[in-house]
Amino acid sequence: MKKIFLSTVAGACLLSGTVYAADVTAEGLQNSLSEKFSDIYESVVVEDSGSSLKLKLPENEVITFATDELGLPKFDEKGEPVVITEKIPASEMEVVKIEDFDGKARYKLSSNSPARLQNIAHNLFGFHNFLPASYSEELHFVPELKEIVTQNIKAENITYSEKDEATGLKSEIANLKALNFNSTMVPANGQMTYSVDWSANGFNLKHMMFSMSIKSVVNKMIAVFEDNGQKEYSKLIMDAGAGINSSSVMAINGFSVEAMGTPVTMDMKVSTKAERENDGLKMSFGTDIYNISSPLLADFSLNRIVVKHLLKDIPVAAVDKISSIQEKMIEEALASDGSTDTDKIADKYKKDIITAVDEIIAKMEFKMQISGIFNDANLNFIVAVKKSGDYVVGNAKITAENLDKIVPDYSKICEEEQKLSSDSFPASCMKAGLTEGIRSQIDLSKRTKNGKGQTVDTVSIVLNETGIYVDGKKVSDPIKFNIQEFLAQQEAMANVDMSADETELDFDVE
Repeated sequence: MKKIFLSTVAGACLLSGTVYAADVTAEGLQNSLSEKFSDIYESVVVEDSGSSLKLKLPENEVITFATDELGLPKFDEKGEPVVITEKIPASEMEVVKIEDFDGKARYKLSSNSPARLQNIAHNLFGFHNFLPASYSEELHFVPELKEIVTQNIKAENITYSEKDEATGLKSEIANLKALNFNSTMVPANGQMTYSVDWSANGFNLKHMMFSMSIKSVVNKMIAVFEDNGQKEYSKLIMDAGAGINSSSVMAINGFSVEAMGTPVTMDMKVSTKAERENDGLKMSFGTDIYNISSPLLADFSLNRIVVKHLLKDIPVAAVDKISSIQEKMIEEALASDGSTDTDKIADKYKKDIITAVDEIIAKMEFKMQISGIFNDANLNFIVAVKKSGDYVVGNAKITAENLDKIVPDYSKICEEEQKLSSDSFPASCMKAGLTEGIRSQIDLSKRTKNGKGQTVDTVSIVLNETGIYVDGKKVSDPIKFNIQEFLAQQEAMANVDMSADETELDFDVE
């Protein structure tokens, strides 16, 4: 990992030299940018004044359907959906040639137009009514590669509004104090390093059914790919089989949501990591939710949840196969220009994808751990499974420390309270119905104590080819998992003739 990092830094330093590749003509630049921006704009124009270049971005017409205050579609007197047609204004970007990118001409494109954010948001999320008080964007574009290799965005005091078609007035639904986004691609020594870091501060959303706010979100991601020089970088990023290693950490601070008058607040950290090991991939995921507070949890005093997943021995060859199939599907869909049903293209490759997925599942190992941390109590669940033949096999274990503080024995409390008032139905009795199901699964006669004096209850689970066993007792049949067999059954069901001859039906209806 250290070698990769140093080579990446060295590559970045080399790129900062003063060697410049030959200029690209305005027409060539226009053609490359038109292709790159085709998902947002029908076409773009590069104007050459002789002393400077400008990229002209056209206005975009946006068609949406009107909704009522509950978010349901509105209809006119003829029963037709009410259509709203709006326009995102035209904008432009300054274009300046800067230092080369890996020996290829590179151009910096910059803009301060809020229309750029509106177009990006509409392309990504389908919403366009975002209006920032200030906005700046800088792109580094390499025409030969048709790639944006650097993107920096900064926006402040962004508001999202919805227009009432009846009154014509706009109401603010959400706002964001600040947004920063930065991404870079750096090639070096046959590898490509892609890094992204973004942050958002002061997010607030208000709806008639709920409200939500987030103090801050920070995300940092870095991934290293094997660059064989045959793929576009944007495709390389989506190719899991080309990945050498990657890591991502996102921290969410001050998350708060309130629905039906009940608030929930928490902080959260989400992390992912992937690395290649010989012919396999290892991937891990972690979610840490802490500082949890809500009246809903008053009886459980839960203040932290930690979830970890680990996938091992994922065959790279099978992952590559799936990526290759997906590329073929996209190419066929684009080549058909919409004349071929995408479902037919998907059906064409379905068996190949299923086969590759089956290869992955046959070799992969899966582990998961879920921990709940309470006040002076803990609940831990860990499971490790894999596929053996047609069955899922493995082990699982549940450990509870101070179970009575997590799931109190409300049945006894209910009994005592009903003695005091036989005509009432205490809240403890309702809680007993919810918790007794959990307590009944634990053999309290095997309870022990740890060094802290806390009670310790455990449940051991075994999954094998003969069944599922809880503390040595069989509770269920084995889990059979055969994708090929499942696919054959689905196809057989799809080919069943569901028609019937009326003469064969003999129903007496009175």
